[in-house]
Amino acid sequence: MLEIISFILNALLSSGLVITLLNLRSERRRARTENYKSEIDLVTTSVETMIEAQKKLMAHNQELIVALTDSRRENAQLASKIDELEKKISDMICTNKEIVKILRKMKIDDAIISRLNDTQN
Repeated sequence: MLEIISFILNALLSSGLVITLLNLRSERRRARTENYKSEIDLVTTSVETMIEAQKKLMAHNQELIVALTDSRRENAQLASKIDELEKKISDMICTNKEIVKILRKMKIDDAIISRLNDTQN
């Protein structure tokens, strides 16, 4: 019986079957580990790329906010200037009307008065 066990062990060890099986098992574990590592690397790279893209978008949004704020400020200033000009024009029209009244009282030629009236329109 001992001889049979010895024969079987010699056959297994000399043929390398046990070593081959152990190597295959080790390679399978190594391959699985490499696969997990590559998946982790892929996820990490994807997350880093998304973070970079988000940072760029946030910077661009900040630039747009600054541009919008500047534009609104300029629009408010222009609106204020337009209001001032409209008031000045209104005052000038009133002054022209007074001048026309005075010229009519002075009996000035209607051709001159009509030119003043044309400038009001």
